[in-house]
Amino acid sequence: MGEPAGVSVNFCNMPKPTLPLTGMNILRLLRDGKAHDIDGLGKFFCRNTVDFMGLWETTRHLIKLGVINQDASTNALTVVPDRLEAIQRALGISLTELANYGDKSSLVVKPFFGESTENLAHAEADIFVVMPFRPQLRPVYTDHIVKEGSRIDGIVDQAW
Repeated sequence: MGEPAGVSVNFCNMPKPTLPLTGMNILRLLRDGKAHDIDGLGKFFCRNTVDFMGLWETTRHLIKLGVINQDASTNALTVVPDRLEAIQRALGISLTELANYGDKSSLVVKPFFGESTENLAHAEADIFVVMPFRPQLRPVYTDHIVKEGSRIDGIVDQAW
């Protein structure tokens, strides 16, 4: 597989890519039918030729792995569902979860002291407040937040 054939780069110079360029996002867009070829993918990832070459390189790796097929006559890209499912099952993670981890703005947190074993009442809260509870701010919570929560029949809780 060489350079992308029959591809127009008229999508380049877009203001900002809408998604981070990751293999997971490429697979998700193809699987969900939001893109069908390299041009379609480029609309989500590329703003210049350098971005396009990165997209092409990542797509090429996915083709080599066998999770994407490329039709030789139309250049259409399709996900190979059995292959993708096998990889997901082996890794124990969904494509959607994996795409979220690949986002540079996401944060994965592992509790330092382990998972809580307490039954957390605030897990059911409609309004959960995290704020400093200095005496001078207490009226903000009791007179406004709790009052509004009650008005809408919501459960209000606070972090301690």
